Amino acid sequence: MRLVSLSAEIPFRVELEFDPRVTLITGLGDEAQSALADVLEGVYSGRVEGLSGHVTLDGALLELSAETILRLELPADPPDARLRRRDLPFGDADALQADEDAQARTQAAADARAQLEIAVGQVAGAARAHADAIQRHLDAERRMAEVSAQLDELRKGREAVAQAIGSREDRAAEAADRRAALEALVIPADPGPVEAALVSLEEATTSDADVPRKAAELLPALDSTARELAAIPDRSTPGWEALSAGKLAEARAALAEEQAKAGLLGFKPDDVAALEQAHEKVGDAEERTGQRFGGGKARRRLEEARNEEQALLARMGLHSYTDLLLMTAVPSFDVESKDRIDAARIGLEEVQQRIDDPEEPAERLRRETLVALQAELRRQAAIVA
Repeated sequence: MRLVSLSAEIPFRVELEFDPRVTLITGLGDEAQSALADVLEGVYSGRVEGLSGHVTLDGALLELSAETILRLELPADPPDARLRRRDLPFGDADALQADEDAQARTQAAADARAQLEIAVGQVAGAARAHADAIQRHLDAERRMAEVSAQLDELRKGREAVAQAIGSREDRAAEAADRRAALEALVIPADPGPVEAALVSLEEATTSDADVPRKAAELLPALDSTARELAAIPDRSTPGWEALSAGKLAEARAALAEEQAKAGLLGFKPDDVAALEQAHEKVGDAEERTGQRFGGGKARRRLEEARNEEQALLARMGLHSYTDLLLMTAVPSFDVESKDRIDAARIGLEEVQQRIDDPEEPAERLRRETLVALQAELRRQAAIVA
């Protein structure tokens, strides 16, 4: 077998044509010589990946391939492709040995320089890593100091909020007691006083004397009856929804007005009222969703109510409804304004509760009695007139 041609990247491009007798390649550096020698030795061992060329076998020109090399059954040890001075038939043996020793020292120096460069790179990398670690430590200490200061501020704010919430709960309890007392007065269960008033009116109309005095006595009774009837409207009438919506709107507007007077970050009263209404819708939807028969429709209403509330919160620059409550709870403005806001919110809750509560039999009986009384008073007023 004879190697005729060879093409390779080692890593420079090599295009070789081999003489039938001997081919001598000169002018290469040590690294290039070693690379080319490794390629030639690899061809002898059948390692021809990435190589191309031709060989002659029994006079036939074949492509260079691992199968072709294996067919030759060459000895295991490849020949040395390097030509050294000691391989030549001339020259001083001592000089040749000295030259080889110098080359060995040069190679050792190059290897030592390469190792030194690697060590310098490792030391530089370690120094950079150490500097980065020191910077991260300093950043962590600075962040810890900032977080500690923020925690101190939050603790102070939490104490103030806790005090404000406690005060608000006390006022809410007082308002609940007052509400219970007012409900007992507005909707009495015993219709006896009304019946007694009817008897008195009938007695008052038995005499035709002193008509002006009777008329003067009927007017306050008519006015009082009309006011009491307005306080307990008939929920079965078409105007009940409009009436309840109007009362809710008045209560929300009163709360928004008080909050605006207190200067809550410049919020518009309409936005505050709309947020209060949206939060109430969320509460109602959550209550209906949690009921036994709450289904997909209830969950859709809850999602719509939450989306409406979130849109208002985003427009006002708030994260949650609790932020608005905290603004009114933290004593950032005068106590008198805060008391008015709390009273307005309690009034809104009372109106909402009165609308949501089912009508009791005593309330219905009271309204029917008042309607009868009003009709009788109007009849007596017509007679007197």
